[in-house]
Amino acid sequence: MEIMKKTALSILIILALALLAGCGEEKVIDQIGADEQEKREIYPATVEEDIIEPSVDHKEGAVTPAGSDETTEEVEGLLQEKLTDINKAIPQKIKELMEKSETITNYQYFFGNDEYFVKDDVIHIIFNENKGDLKENTLHNEALIDRSKKKAYVWCTDKTYCGPNKPKLYWEVNYSEYNFMTPTQLLQNLSNAKIINEETTCERKKCTEIEFKDDADGITKNIWIFTYNPAVWKVQWYDASKGKEFIDLYQNTVFFSVKNEDVMIPEDYELTTK
Repeated sequence: MEIMKKTALSILIILALALLAGCGEEKVIDQIGADEQEKREIYPATVEEDIIEPSVDHKEGAVTPAGSDETTEEVEGLLQEKLTDINKAIPQKIKELMEKSETITNYQYFFGNDEYFVKDDVIHIIFNENKGDLKENTLHNEALIDRSKKKAYVWCTDKTYCGPNKPKLYWEVNYSEYNFMTPTQLLQNLSNAKIINEETTCERKKCTEIEFKDDADGITKNIWIFTYNPAVWKVQWYDASKGKEFIDLYQNTVFFSVKNEDVMIPEDYELTTK
C-alpha cells in the first residue's frame, strides 16, 4: 500500500514537471516568433531578389541601371578620351595649319596652264584649252562655280573658237562636273599625317612638308603647304598599281589679290540654254 502511494506521487511529480517544461518551451517559441516578426517588419523580404529596378537621374531625366557606375559624366569622359586619342594621330602643328587654312578665302593660282581665282564661295576658271563640243555649240574657255548656290556656268571668250561676231552668251552646266577641291580644302581633309620637314621653301615662301594617307585611295602621299598662308603648293605620290609617280602642282599662288570683278560673269553676256 505504501509502495503504491509513492508510485502515484512520483507520477504526479513527473506530470507536473512535464507540464512546466511544455509551458516554458511555448514561451521560448513565442519569443522566437515575435523576433522573426519584428525582423520582417524592419527588413521586408522580396520575392525576386535578382531583379534590379532602374533608377532615374532626375537632373538629366536619364534612366540608368541601379548599381551601375557609368554616369553621364563618365560616358562623356570616355568619349572625350577617344577623341583625344584620334587627335593625337595629327601633330598640333598640322592641326594649326588645317584650322588656319579655313580662313584663307582669297587667292589665285595656276594648275597646269589653267588660271584659278578664288574669293569666298565663288571660283572663276580660265582654261588654257577650250572645253565642250564644237558640234553641239558648247565650246567654252571660262567657268564660274558658285558653291553657296551649287551652280556652275560657262562661256567663251576665245576669239579663235568663238569668233568676233558670235553672240556673247553663258549657260548653266552640271555643277558636280566642275566642282573640285581647292588648295585650301585639300589641307582641311588631312588624316594620319606627320611632319617631314618644317624648314623648306616653295616658290621662295616658307613651306611645311607633310606625309599623310589619302582616305580616298589609301595611298600615302607627300604634300607641301605654305606655312604663313596655309594652302597646298604640291602633292606628290607613287601609285604602285599603275607603276607611276604623280605630281599635282599649284603654282604662282598670290594671296588676297582677287577682286569682285575677277569672279563675275561679264556684264555684257546673256544667259541662254544648251
